[in-house]
Amino acid sequence: MRVLSIAAILVILASSFARADTNADERVEQELINIERELARASVNLDPVPYDRYWSDDFVGTLASGGQYTKQQHRASLTSGKLKFQSLDLNQIKVYLFGDTAVVNERRIIKGSYDDQDISARNHVMSVFVRRGGKWQKVRTYSARAGMKDTSEQYSAHALGEAKISRAL
Repeated sequence: MRVLSIAAILVILASSFARADTNADERVEQELINIERELARASVNLDPVPYDRYWSDDFVGTLASGGQYTKQQHRASLTSGKLKFQSLDLNQIKVYLFGDTAVVNERRIIKGSYDDQDISARNHVMSVFVRRGGKWQKVRTYSARAGMKDTSEQYSAHALGEAKISRAL
């Protein structure tokens, strides 16, 4: 009977720790989602301050076209008015945590211009964050064009097809 009591206590303690980890992970996920939303608002409002706060000095972004940009280049484009967003909507946001590193995947629907050229698009974006000194900083972003009729169901069907091909090889 005593062994069962000890086992029950250990199970309760283990589940309490697991719940605490889950709650901590959920808080971090929400924090990163909030950072992404704040950065989107900052882009529309031409406000560089959140970029200074959340982008690392060695940040590099990769555009869907393959071009790259730094934090300093993005900041200069934003503050000069070369880069303008009428809207920047985020959806399908998913956060993956790996200790002090996180990957945030999302879809962005952009309406805007760069140097008076239309840059409106639907993109899939993957951002990499690293926790430094207790604060999350974005270190990399990669963008890829999404189809106009892009849906999770279409993607899932496509991914399953690729998995079958991979197994056949």
